[in-house]
Amino acid sequence: MAVKKPDGPIVCEAEARWNGRTGGAVRLPRGDQLQIDMAVEFGGLNEAPSPDDLFAASLSGCLLTTAVWFAKKMELSVANLAVKVKTKTELREGGFKITKIWATIRIDGLSKEEAERLADLAERYCHLARTLRDCVDIEFNLEWGGA
Repeated sequence: MAVKKPDGPIVCEAEARWNGRTGGAVRLPRGDQLQIDMAVEFGGLNEAPSPDDLFAASLSGCLLTTAVWFAKKMELSVANLAVKVKTKTELREGGFKITKIWATIRIDGLSKEEAERLADLAERYCHLARTLRDCVDIEFNLEWGGA
């Protein structure tokens, strides 16, 4: 399978509409719809993921797909690949802010050196992590399950 870089910029769009309670629906141009709700800590009804949940999901997904892209490009036979992201949000200077992110990349089926290289590439080239790196402390960890 040939792996190539996208030509030009990637543009994404989403629109959120209130549901009259504590959340709403986010619609994407191709028709996908995601339900959202305020976090319970802010008075949400726990009817759907919060934007914070989706933030962590987006970052874990970006790291995962970046690692998949590089694994295909390098023709690596990965047995298992998973990314777990955890965030900490704190009240700072009169408002809430994400103050810490932990990202753990789990790779099985490769040598330790290959797994370290793949994790490093995902960390360095995931565009969401690159965007956040100057704004919040991100701690990356590798869990390796052997070849």
